[in-house]
Amino acid sequence: MNNPEPAATPPVAPSPDPAPAAVRPWWRRPAGLAALALGGTVLAVGGWNVLQQRGGPAPTSPAAVVGGQVNNVRAAGLVLQEQVAKTPGDAAARVALARHLLDRGDVIAAGSELDQAERAGAKLADLGELRVEVLLLLNRAPEALALLDRLPPGIAHPRWRGQALSADGRWPEALAAYRAALEQVPDDLSTQLGLASALGHAGDAAGEEKLLRSAIGRGADQADVQIAWGIWQLRQGDTAGGRAALRKGALLAGERGELLRATGAWIALADADFAAGDFATAAQSARVVARLLPASARHRRGGW
Repeated sequence: MNNPEPAATPPVAPSPDPAPAAVRPWWRRPAGLAALALGGTVLAVGGWNVLQQRGGPAPTSPAAVVGGQVNNVRAAGLVLQEQVAKTPGDAAARVALARHLLDRGDVIAAGSELDQAERAGAKLADLGELRVEVLLLLNRAPEALALLDRLPPGIAHPRWRGQALSADGRWPEALAAYRAALEQVPDDLSTQLGLASALGHAGDAAGEEKLLRSAIGRGADQADVQIAWGIWQLRQGDTAGGRAALRKGALLAGERGELLRATGAWIALADADFAAGDFATAAQSARVVARLLPASARHRRGGW
């Protein structure tokens, strides 16, 4: 695929997430997600067979609910694809399709759509932040940082620098970037979660806990908050609380079409169910993973 023209958007050389390696949220890190996927896929195969022998999922089972979510996301994607096919020069439609593809985890196709949108006349303000996100999902944090340095002020949300620095393992700089971002957007929960994660990696467990408790108090209806809270609870030994939060976060992500995030949460939940010895629930979670993986794992097939 051709790199963007320097005049419109800073070029990107082939060569990283939030990355399963960034301190972007763990579920957006490709390396972490890929590692979890290996164990989750094993569970999925066994869980699928067990449930098939029992006659399949009930209409209100997690697998049925998530199946409906996947179908809704696919339907929305078909609408966007049809719009792009009818008006290939509609830059806004291509940007919307790229956003949809990123939420599904199809990073390669999303990058291609951004290139097409640029050729159709999309402005840097509409593309810059999405290109940063693509680079992070491909574990290319240094390139994401270089792009952020070239973008005009105000184009990308300030938390992206913290996420990119975290993905690059530059924790002191990431902490400073997240704190600076919170000064600009003090109520942004995603920035708060990023700072909490960075504090945890830096060894400040008390600071991490304080921010996470504040986030769950203000944003219990947000998928990323519930997932981060669930992971933290599991680390603290609260198995029941962690599993409940992960399940809620996974369902919220699916409702909002964020299949990549939902997949990571269901994989983590299947592992937690299995570790807790709740094999029946683990089988249910594994079946959900089997349903989601084909819809959200395509970005692992190659590089953009």
